[in-house]
Amino acid sequence: MVLALGVGTITQYIGVEAVLGAFVVGLLIGQVNRFDQATRHVFETMTLSVFAPIFFATAGLRVDLTTLADPALFGAGMIVLGVATFGKFTGAFIGARAAGLSRWEGIAMGAGMNARGAIEIIVATIGLSIGVLTIQMYSIIVMVAIVTSLTAPPLLRVTLGKTELSDAEAERLDQRTSDEQSFLGTINRVLLPTQCSADSLVAAQILGHITRHRDIDITCMYVDQSRSEHTERSGSSVVQRVKNLVQDVVNSNLQRKDNHEDRTQSPGLSANQCLEQVEASLALSDRPNGRVRTTTRRADTSVSDTVLTEAKNRYNLLVLGMSDSPRAISRPLLGTEIDRILQVTPCPVLTVSSNGASNEGSVEALSIRRILLPTVGTQYSRHAAEVAFTIATAQNAIVEVMHVVSRPHAEETLIVPDVSEAIELGEAIVDREAELGRQMGAEVLTHVSVGDRPEHDILTRATNKEIDLIVMGSEIRPTSRRAFLGHRVEHIIENASCPVAVVSSV
Repeated sequence: MVLALGVGTITQYIGVEAVLGAFVVGLLIGQVNRFDQATRHVFETMTLSVFAPIFFATAGLRVDLTTLADPALFGAGMIVLGVATFGKFTGAFIGARAAGLSRWEGIAMGAGMNARGAIEIIVATIGLSIGVLTIQMYSIIVMVAIVTSLTAPPLLRVTLGKTELSDAEAERLDQRTSDEQSFLGTINRVLLPTQCSADSLVAAQILGHITRHRDIDITCMYVDQSRSEHTERSGSSVVQRVKNLVQDVVNSNLQRKDNHEDRTQSPGLSANQCLEQVEASLALSDRPNGRVRTTTRRADTSVSDTVLTEAKNRYNLLVLGMSDSPRAISRPLLGTEIDRILQVTPCPVLTVSSNGASNEGSVEALSIRRILLPTVGTQYSRHAAEVAFTIATAQNAIVEVMHVVSRPHAEETLIVPDVSEAIELGEAIVDREAELGRQMGAEVLTHVSVGDRPEHDILTRATNKEIDLIVMGSEIRPTSRRAFLGHRVEHIIENASCPVAVVSSV
């Protein structure tokens, strides 16, 4: 706002109208990725509620309605109104017919385009201020703008009521309504924190597939830990320092028990190199690069605090790579910092485990031909289904929707358990998800099984069907001071032989 007013003042001072300077600022700011829909809405609200009324009141003060009482001027006004209306309707009708639209569609386009509105008043105001227009002609032009704007709504109601929607247009409108009500339809800004772990590179590829055909801004944020560890430890209390020392010893022992390399940060990569690799991972999905922004944030306190602070800037989705560092039973499945993020995240989270599908610091394209979607019919399962079907559409992959009916334990009943009703319910659940997938253009298969431990059945199915990606839904349930995704979800993450993506609702 300050920039628009400032540039407008400069252009007015040098002899060019202020509106031109403000317009140019609007064009430039509109290309900035951080100027998202929410920010645009704030500016529009302020403009329409404060500045626009002042402008139109000022424009109205210059109108002399008494001049229209003169028959000659009134007749001239009617001629101007008729010529302006005829020109709009004729041009719109000819163009619509040339494009293959119906007669009523052409008339409707003319009715919509005939409304001059604010633009004509702005131009007339400039013309009056520089002496090109007289007060009489200015009044006529303002009258034309008002009349055409007032007649447009009733004309549109009449013409659109006689317009028959084609099957393709009706399908497009239904799809648009469905998208606006869907989980992914509410997402327009995504935050991808990264330190170039293998998990985050795979997460970037999956995110690229999700956003390939959607108007979504992505911010890739490199978190610089060069000072965070020193700052956090040196500024803490004695008790905290003792805790840190004990934690260091535990982590050291755990690392000696396993030769896996800790993937919290890829060694030897600078911030720019890391962000270039993440952008390259996004590009593997053939996603347009115009909506990707990169930034670096220094973790002055901790990585989790840095990510959460950035995530509060009106992001709709947070995408994280999991950590596969060796852990004790009491330690979280996810990395400590990621665990903290999940506990207090302000938005839904997509966490991804590569499970060996990518190497440290390297960018390799994932081959996703079969996706397994375990579901229990809940809302978060529905969110995961949208993600899976979107990826499948982008990759021409097959999605297998799976539901596992838990078999009652022997001690719970003295007769042979009847699970027929549970199987019917499971079939209804997978059919419901499959219908959504087919509406989104994905090829979908369904499968319902009965087992004692659903997580084992899911892993077995993934192995037998050579699944390339498992997509699951989960709720974030803080327990024992850590984020808990559920025993079954965590078991699948730890034991799957393919990448796993978990959609966690807030």
